[in-house]
Amino acid sequence: EKLSCENKTQLEVVSPQAGTQTIDCQGSWLLFYRHWDSEWRMNRSWSAYQNGFRFEGNGSSSNSSSFWLGHELLQLLFLVRDYRLRVDYWDRSGQFRYVECNRFRISPVYQNYRLTVGNCSSAFGSDEAALIASLNGLTFSAYDWGDQRVCAASSGSA
Repeated sequence: EKLSCENKTQLEVVSPQAGTQTIDCQGSWLLFYRHWDSEWRMNRSWSAYQNGFRFEGNGSSSNSSSFWLGHELLQLLFLVRDYRLRVDYWDRSGQFRYVECNRFRISPVYQNYRLTVGNCSSAFGSDEAALIASLNGLTFSAYDWGDQRVCAASSGSA
């Protein structure tokens, strides 16, 4: 079944590994990560990233929560269809920016959740798109697991 966020605020996905999961939508985009609260830290274990986590902020809406959907659920979604990636952010001067990539995939755990990303562009300049594209082929690491765990441990996995 093709998953689509068109005209929806949430999707329910059922998987044997993760059970029933609710995924937030924004416009036509499926949200798998939001870092909304500066008190929330990304320094998490391999298992936490694998299974996902959530931090409820002080706001009253679901938009005040920060979360990571989890590698296992993400890679299962890629079995169903190909996805595009959009990264929204605010730069240091407070300007809204985004990068879109037409190729985006996360491989299964036996490949250490290798990232495939490419054909990236930004209306705001090529530096942002090149930065995202430079991550192509990297495998995931946390402070307690992976090829780059020394780097992850020393930098706080952030």
